[in-house]
Amino acid sequence: MRDVIVIGAGGGGPVVAKELAGRGLDVLLLEAGGNFDKPESQWTHLENDANNPLTGFFRFGPSDRSKPAWYRETPQNSFLWQLSGVGGTTLHYYGNCPRAMPGVFAGYGGPDRSAYDTEHLFPFAYNELVPYYEWVEATLPVQTAAMGTKEETFFRGAQGIGLPVNATKNCRATRSVPRRTRFSSRAARPGTSPRRSLTRVSCDIPTPRGARSVATASKGASNRSARPST
Repeated sequence: MRDVIVIGAGGGGPVVAKELAGRGLDVLLLEAGGNFDKPESQWTHLENDANNPLTGFFRFGPSDRSKPAWYRETPQNSFLWQLSGVGGTTLHYYGNCPRAMPGVFAGYGGPDRSAYDTEHLFPFAYNELVPYYEWVEATLPVQTAAMGTKEETFFRGAQGIGLPVNATKNCRATRSVPRRTRFSSRAARPGTSPRRSLTRVSCDIPTPRGARSVATASKGASNRSARPST
C-alpha cells in the first residue's frame, strides 16, 4: 500500500512527489503520457515533428503512439499548447524561468504601478514570494542565459525602443541594487534552520508597506529537513 499516489508528472506532480518522498513517504507517481528518457532517439530537430498537435512528440496524447491524441473541447476556436508526458508542458518552455512582475502583487508602490491591472492583484506582497523563488532558482538552478549574436541584436533593439535591461532576477528593479549573493544548488529552502549559518540577503526592490522581511537562502547550507514555510 502506497502512502501517496500523485496523478500527473507534469510541472507540479514531480515536485510534490519529490518533497513527500524526501520526508520518508512511499510515493507512486502516475503519468499517462510518454517518458522521454532518450530524447536523442525519440526526438528530432524538425519543428513540425515536435509541434504537430496530432502526430508530434509534443502532442497532448497517450504514450502509445498508435492511439490518437486526446480530444480537447474549448468554448471557442483556440489552440492550447499543452503537452503530456513526464515533464508535462514544461517540455516546451525553453528553460525560461522569469519571476512574475512585482506590479501584479498587493502593496507595490513602484513608479510604474499604474501600468498594472490593480483590480486583480495577488492578495499578498511580492516579497512574500521571493523566498520561494530563491528556493526554486537554487534547486533548478536558474542561471544567466548564454549571450550570442541573436541575443545581442535583441538587446540592441530593446534599447532602441526604450525597454530597460534588467540586471537582476526581478522583472523590474526600481533602484540600483548591490550585487546579490550567489546560491549553490544546495541552498537551504525558505523557513528552514540548516546546521550551517545562513547568509542573509535582501530583496532588490523596495519592500511594500506591511510586507514581511525577505527570508534567506544560504551558500552551501545543508538542506536536511528543509521545507518551505507556510
